[in-house]
Amino acid sequence: MQEISWQQLKNSYQPSDFSFESTGNIDRIGKILGQDESIEALNFALNLKYKGYNIYIETESDNLFDELAKYISDIAKTKSIPNDICYIYNFENPIQPRALLMECGDGEIFQSDMKEIISALKEDLKSSVQGSTVQVIKNKLLTNLEYEKDEMLNELEKMATESGFVVKADEEGIGFIPIYEGVPIMQSTYEALSIEEKKQMKDDSTALYELAETLLLEIKNMEQEIELYIKNEKVNLVISQADKLIKALRIKYRHYEELTSYFDGILKDIIENIEIFIEEPVENNLLINLSLGSSKNIDDVVQKYEVNLLVNNIELDGAPVIYDREVSYVSLVGQIKLNSEISNAETEILNIKSGLLHKARGGYLLIKADDLIESLGGWLALKTALRNENVTIKNINGTNVVETKVIEPQPIDLPIKVIIVGSSNLKYLLQSYDKDFSNLFKSTIEFNSYLDYNKNSIEEIAYKVQEQCKNEDLLPVSCNALLVALRYTQKLLGRNDKLSTNITALQEIIREANSLATICITEQNIKDVIYFRDMELNNLKKEINKSHKENRSMISVQNCRVGQINGLAVYSIGQRNIGQPMRITASTYKGKKGIINVEKVSNLSGSSHNKGVEIIEGFLGGHFAQNIEPNLTCKVCMEQSYSGVDGDSASSTELFAIMSSLAQIPIKQSLAVTGSINQHGDIQPIGGVTEKIEGFYQACKQFPNKEQGVIIPYQNQIDLVLSEEIIEAVKNGMFHIYPIKTFKEGIELLTGEPYHLIENKIIEKLRKLQNS
Repeated sequence: MQEISWQQLKNSYQPSDFSFESTGNIDRIGKILGQDESIEALNFALNLKYKGYNIYIETESDNLFDELAKYISDIAKTKSIPNDICYIYNFENPIQPRALLMECGDGEIFQSDMKEIISALKEDLKSSVQGSTVQVIKNKLLTNLEYEKDEMLNELEKMATESGFVVKADEEGIGFIPIYEGVPIMQSTYEALSIEEKKQMKDDSTALYELAETLLLEIKNMEQEIELYIKNEKVNLVISQADKLIKALRIKYRHYEELTSYFDGILKDIIENIEIFIEEPVENNLLINLSLGSSKNIDDVVQKYEVNLLVNNIELDGAPVIYDREVSYVSLVGQIKLNSEISNAETEILNIKSGLLHKARGGYLLIKADDLIESLGGWLALKTALRNENVTIKNINGTNVVETKVIEPQPIDLPIKVIIVGSSNLKYLLQSYDKDFSNLFKSTIEFNSYLDYNKNSIEEIAYKVQEQCKNEDLLPVSCNALLVALRYTQKLLGRNDKLSTNITALQEIIREANSLATICITEQNIKDVIYFRDMELNNLKKEINKSHKENRSMISVQNCRVGQINGLAVYSIGQRNIGQPMRITASTYKGKKGIINVEKVSNLSGSSHNKGVEIIEGFLGGHFAQNIEPNLTCKVCMEQSYSGVDGDSASSTELFAIMSSLAQIPIKQSLAVTGSINQHGDIQPIGGVTEKIEGFYQACKQFPNKEQGVIIPYQNQIDLVLSEEIIEAVKNGMFHIYPIKTFKEGIELLTGEPYHLIENKIIEKLRKLQNS
């Protein structure tokens, strides 16, 4: 039987095969590993502009997302920069702020211009209203009024004197006191007057009071006329200056037709609120301020003129590429933040906040599938936006998505390409969850999980490692150190002919090794890191070896024995696996029960293991009982196994133990076996072959001889990533690895006897049991 040579197990590449001594000698930028065809498909999908042709990228790689973001960012630089997005007040329908799309950069300028306009309305316009021009006119009119008032009062005093009265003016008004014999009359003197004199004095007083009332009314009318005149002057000044300010904006933004009605609305609103713009300043009086606390002021009016620059693309160098781990409903579509219980349409415009969809408009949005699935309302938001081809901001009440009752911002059209990155399982989950998923993500691109293990692939990974060292300020990695680290990742992968496109594990090893290095990350630095990483497993291996040496784990690695064989099992310890041999025994005797799976009877057997035992029974019947009705009972047991067992990787091993028991031919205990079998006797591949071999090798080390080794399925040769110690033992003839295709090869290796002899003895035993 041809065994695997040490050369086949050895790393096929050496540092001398490469042009670089370390990654410090590399100046080339690496591409996305092993994805040439996938990248070509991605480029095609990115150029499809039709509805529903968003992209789902299938990958198991953790680090592909960042690489895709970088790749798409490079593509985005060749695309045009999308419009800025603004929200402005809607004078026709205040509860529905208007969406405004502006050329990149115009949004910021427009927002700044409107802030200047607001400042001018609040400060400059107010100053003009209260300024010298209006004040001069006001003072002149008031001076003339005072002159007229003085003339009228003089005339009144003259008429009063002629009628025998003197004028008394105070805060309460104008009064008249009679004069008698040159002095104001006394009450006693008045009482002494005749009836005729009293009547004449009363008639003269009444006439004077009527004249005074007429004069005061005339003065009041004159004051009102002046006040109205001043107000009209202020109004005309405000309208004139506001129109001048708005006219400048009309000219500057004449190519935005939608702003025409907006500017009209501002001017109309100023006129409607003209009283606020022309009112006199209120003294700093607490009572006055309290009484006016609920009144609208100039800030309330002009605040609605502010522009909410929702998305400013001025910093972009091409189309946007947006990605974030937080992809909830609010994160995607934005929200309206309320600062207080009392809010209105004017203030809430500024509280409209953008979402990722707004920022990615005109470009690309990258999402991790697991983030989308775990998010609150994320898929609902994304589906709605893609289906409607617009994004609508809605208010959020607690954790529920509800439409705002205050404002409803106009939807914004959404030219966008969404790329979701995740595993195939997550894609199937999304498809089963919502039928709309397939309609919205019509482009599916599968990215490879593996690279062929060859010189070109190693060099491509070296470029990536060089980038890591540069970005993270790590020391360069020697070529030999890189090969050792890659060998370790192959062991984690379980393939010696492949490399993983997910180099996260490799990057972690290099990062950790950097802490041990001085000038360059060396082979020894990598080995030390691997030792520290495997310390828990190594300690466990020591305990297992001690158990073998003390014969507490009853594994024999020498001599021969009937119905007894060394099987190979693998156990998970966290994210790592460890292999361990286990004794499998079979006893056969007369009866009608067929094969009894002791693990199953003990409720320790899983469904896959049960299936394997059923296959063994089918194989035995098909090969040895075509003309015999077996009168056979057989018990198969995994000795010292007290926890559950599953999988069919021991089915060939169990078969060999049964054949040994039936033929009464001993099995070499120096060999261990793994591999499943079908009903035709073909050996099938299994998992964890490297760990299983290492587990048996550790047992053999306690009692070494040159006959020791393992029998594995021939298909598993490509999965062998063995330690240097085992490879050296193979080289020195102290350990052997036999790949087999059929059960015949296996039983001959285990017994040292030709198959036809074993077959005859089995048939002979079955006939004997039948006839007994």
